[in-house]
Amino acid sequence: MRVISVSRLEPSKRPYDFLAVAQRVCAKRGPVEFVWVGDGTMRMKVVEEAKKMGLDMVRFVGRLSEDKKNLLLHQSDVYVSTSESEGFALTLGEAFLAELPVVVYDLPVYNEIYNDFPLKVKMFDVNEFSEKVSLALDKPDWLRTRVIQAKRFVEQNYSYQSVGRRATQALNEILKLS
Repeated sequence: MRVISVSRLEPSKRPYDFLAVAQRVCAKRGPVEFVWVGDGTMRMKVVEEAKKMGLDMVRFVGRLSEDKKNLLLHQSDVYVSTSESEGFALTLGEAFLAELPVVVYDLPVYNEIYNDFPLKVKMFDVNEFSEKVSLALDKPDWLRTRVIQAKRFVEQNYSYQSVGRRATQALNEILKLS
């Protein structure tokens, strides 16, 4: 089983929360691989902290090509984001397209963009976060309908094709007004 996150290793992404969640999930369930894709200013500190905590099941793979990142997403079981703030949160859409359940802190931007599709957790509550990750790992069939609906939602609203159609419609309307 694999839990994945794709993000910069920066303070606002809360990678230490990721480590705490990994520690709790593995203590409860046994071995689960946790993978962080991305690089940043905190990489050395976070890798060192994972070693101190004895978290051999946590890997930091750095930046990957889009193909390698997408392959890793498709080979994972749950996507997590421990971020305390986000812009558009594109990686959640990528996770849904890979048909992964998503666990996140309850940020307003997620409600605006992804409705109720992610499993949301009270801010900075790593215990609740760990429980939701365990739930997603233990009951993938229970989440299957939600994940498929999320994938369709992303395809319909945020794919290149759907964005292109809306942009073309908007331009056509503007040109008709001229």
